[in-house]
Amino acid sequence: RELLAQQRRIAGGTYQGDLTSCTPSPCGYELATLSPVKDNTMYASSGTLSNGAGEYLFVGRVNTSGVKRALLQFDLAGSIPANATITNAKLQLEASLISGGTTNVTVNKVLAQWGEGTSDATGDESTGAAATTNDATWTHRLYPGTTWTTSGGQYNATASATTAVTGTGTYLWTSAAIISASVGSRPITRGSPSSTYCCRSGWPTIVIATKGSRSWS
Repeated sequence: RELLAQQRRIAGGTYQGDLTSCTPSPCGYELATLSPVKDNTMYASSGTLSNGAGEYLFVGRVNTSGVKRALLQFDLAGSIPANATITNAKLQLEASLISGGTTNVTVNKVLAQWGEGTSDATGDESTGAAATTNDATWTHRLYPGTTWTTSGGQYNATASATTAVTGTGTYLWTSAAIISASVGSRPITRGSPSSTYCCRSGWPTIVIATKGSRSWS
């Protein structure tokens, strides 16, 4: 799982701002690849289930076990230079198992902080594990003390990006809204907040995305 952010960087001089020349000119472009600093799966079947330390992420539904939503967070400010401007961003996920037909999977900006505990589901992980302290669950963003305002997570109802998932393989979610959801209408700065997303899909498809490295790449 990666967030690919194309950033404008200094090319041997000082970046002077959008629609201005660099000193010296020209400004160059560089690709930054970010891995999530945390991730989790929420299970609609119970507000006490999570999978913070599990191997997989889930979105969709498996038979009658209920809807699942995946959460991912990226620390943009910790990886992008203070004087850089993000011009393009893509979210990349690997689907390792699909059940059902083609479905649209959306990426939505999450509007409240959430947690990743030590819960670790066994087997195929589709049924989750008992939530631990500060895990995100269907009812709690920080289990067991802090609940979501709305069960299933607080997120922007307007999707930042949508991709049709048809089978196993690598998929990209890309749009200008991903940049806006990450940093708003301003250039990224070191003090900007992390960006966090929730992946949703329609019934009956399930997408299992294998977890990547927790370190920056």
